[in-house]
Amino acid sequence: MAVVGWQVVEASPWIDVDGIVARPRHGQLPFGTELRTFDCQVVVGEKAADANHEADHPLSGPLRAGKDGGPGGAAWNAWGPLRCNVALATKCTGTARFALSFGSFRTTREAVLTPARSAEVQFDVDPDTWRSQLIPARSGMWDTLTLVLDADMTCAVDEQPPEAFHVADAFVARFAGGE
Repeated sequence: MAVVGWQVVEASPWIDVDGIVARPRHGQLPFGTELRTFDCQVVVGEKAADANHEADHPLSGPLRAGKDGGPGGAAWNAWGPLRCNVALATKCTGTARFALSFGSFRTTREAVLTPARSAEVQFDVDPDTWRSQLIPARSGMWDTLTLVLDADMTCAVDEQPPEAFHVADAFVARFAGGE
């Protein structure tokens, strides 16, 4: 899933390889740049006022995989906070601004980029916010939430001047409940 050395295609400046969509702003992404993680989990358990207490309720499986305990692998009885983790590895030095969005909701985090370690950020979204953005099931058996990550980076490799780059990724999470 590395985003190394991609060339801009004139017909389409968006490039999709292994589910990672990238739009290099200056022809190529920095050498060694890889979006290592973008996935979310949610606190599961009975619908209760104290569902925000993670010690009392476990986290769902990774939502991106769609292999949780509900029908078709949907997250089952997911009532608590949504936690999304992002890790971006690069061999350049600079900054990154990560934006998580779904529906009309958008939040951002910033991180420092260094060649020595991955930039990691975590988004925690309260249950009322993410559940209000669910797309209700129409003919299927689960509600859905399309989670989108945008990362805008400004970084330099070696002694070169800093350049701006963009990486994006997205997936659809499925939710079911009842009984």
